[in-house]
Amino acid sequence: MLRSGLTSPGGEEHTWDFVVQHSKPVKNDQTEEDKTSGGYSAMNESKETLLVRANVELTPGALKTIVRIAKEIAGPDEKGVYRVDTADRVGEMISKFLLEKDFEAYVQDMDNYPR
Repeated sequence: MLRSGLTSPGGEEHTWDFVVQHSKPVKNDQTEEDKTSGGYSAMNESKETLLVRANVELTPGALKTIVRIAKEIAGPDEKGVYRVDTADRVGEMISKFLLEKDFEAYVQDMDNYPR
């Protein structure tokens, strides 16, 4: 577990606990199997990534779209039930977006931090 803290201008202390797990390197050699199994590739080179569990705000529309498309991809089983872990799909989509949109460069710019 990683603990991060901040003291506000008023002197109040705020701390956050992050659960961080090492993940496999992400590679740019996605196979057809990766595409159908939900795996993805978003980097031009292999990089080590960490799995960080955090609360993320997103619009209801974005969540509905992820659920709808995940169900379309998975399809129903023999009983007509859709077995999709939508929380995993949301995490995969956010991770893919962060990797593709160069989140590393974004976080290096101090102007991007809330004040």
